[in-house]
Amino acid sequence: LDLFDPDHGRSEGGRIEVASYPICFRALEATRVIAAVDAFTDPRTAEVSESYLAPNGLRFLLDGQIRVGDALRGVICCEPKRPRRWSQEEVAFVGAAAERIGLALAAEELAQERDALESRVRLRTIDLEAARLQADAANAAKSRFIASISHELRTPLNAIIGYSELLQLLAQRKTDSSYHADLERIQNAGKHLLTLINDILDISKIEAGKMQLEMQVFDVTSILDDVRETVQPLAEQNGKQLELQIADELPAILADAIR
Repeated sequence: LDLFDPDHGRSEGGRIEVASYPICFRALEATRVIAAVDAFTDPRTAEVSESYLAPNGLRFLLDGQIRVGDALRGVICCEPKRPRRWSQEEVAFVGAAAERIGLALAAEELAQERDALESRVRLRTIDLEAARLQADAANAAKSRFIASISHELRTPLNAIIGYSELLQLLAQRKTDSSYHADLERIQNAGKHLLTLINDILDISKIEAGKMQLEMQVFDVTSILDDVRETVQPLAEQNGKQLELQIADELPAILADAIR
């Protein structure tokens, strides 16, 4: 709100509350510009005369409301001390000036919102980048752990497979077949486990979705027999009885026998 300064012939910023002058501001809402030849007698501005106009030595006013969207942000006030009849050009000028100021304020607020949004986006981008780096570091640590533990598992497992093969040879030389089936089961289970560990070691392919199946034709009955031989000792240790019922003459299938 600009108040006329009689000492310096210029305007100064001031502040009044909308609630203090409801009639005046309702009139501004309706017409956007108030041109009062005598503000003391004009019903639209009479309520502001005693507390605002008279103390400042003012009686004539031309007010234009400044709006940003639906919100009232201020008023342009032209308030000479000498009597004046406002021309249409002056009324139109004040209305246009108030509108331009409202547009400028809206543009400034929009720029501030844009800057604030860009700042939030930058901060969010920094947070996401930090999270990505942490995820990459965790993933790399996981890969190193899997590679290390796979190596630690493969070493003794290869030894078990080697010893089982050696014991099988010794049993064959001594024509002792009592342990041959058990040694063969140990060897088959060890080789199967080694295959799984090798797959885990190639974790990068799994994560990239590039794990390839090794398709081959095999007998289902032989696979089920291998599973039974592997699980049977565990069942017996827990006092369970494992029964496997297989239909006769099952056809061979094409699949990955390990997976």
